[in-house]
Amino acid sequence: MKKILKHMLVVGAIGLASFLPMKSLEAKTQEDPKPKISASFNNNYASQYVLFGLPFSEGPVWQPTLNVGSGNLNSFLMANKDLTTHEWNEIDIGVDYNIPLGKNSSLSLGTIYFPSKIDGKWKDFGTSYASLSSGPLSVMLHKIWGNEKGTYLGLTYNKDYPVSDKFTFSNSTSIGYNDGIFRDKKGLTHFESSLTGSLALTDKLGVSGQVVWINPLADDIKGGLCFRTSMSYNFK
Repeated sequence: MKKILKHMLVVGAIGLASFLPMKSLEAKTQEDPKPKISASFNNNYASQYVLFGLPFSEGPVWQPTLNVGSGNLNSFLMANKDLTTHEWNEIDIGVDYNIPLGKNSSLSLGTIYFPSKIDGKWKDFGTSYASLSSGPLSVMLHKIWGNEKGTYLGLTYNKDYPVSDKFTFSNSTSIGYNDGIFRDKKGLTHFESSLTGSLALTDKLGVSGQVVWINPLADDIKGGLCFRTSMSYNFK
């Protein structure tokens, strides 16, 4: 419990630190508008729940997600329902702060608390992470805490191809390194490639579809195809 409270304090510290630059900026000039609060809801479905290259479900899942942000600070609340067992087995609470570093470059710092039901019992898990991106390239480091310990490092290349003002096609490829997260081994785990199509139906409503191919690089990783769909609604 002390470790959980410690990491929740980290979440609060990140949130507090993110507002300090905003207050400082307002003190320098009153002409700059205050960051507006934005919110959106995502209704997500996936043929399988895959994270860090590891399957966390045998079949399809439903993952409704609420996102709330203000300026560079973002937060989200997600729940995972296994549509095979009809059981809610995970809740995610996360906060993230984005720091612009220059043209097309940024650093994101965040933490996620995700209690999960495993073998009929709820257990506490969390991850603190840092993500550095420059153009289409990004590298992300996860440090898992709670009832599981380990490190994950991912390198991703993502490219968007706008087809029109309402439709965007994107391609993403990544490779992952897992040291002890839900496995007894460490090393390269998988190569992942995805194709995504996103369509804006209105200025508030959008839909997307994604096909993900996972190629295992370790004998304990299961590869294959995964399909994801999402409908998003932006509150304004």
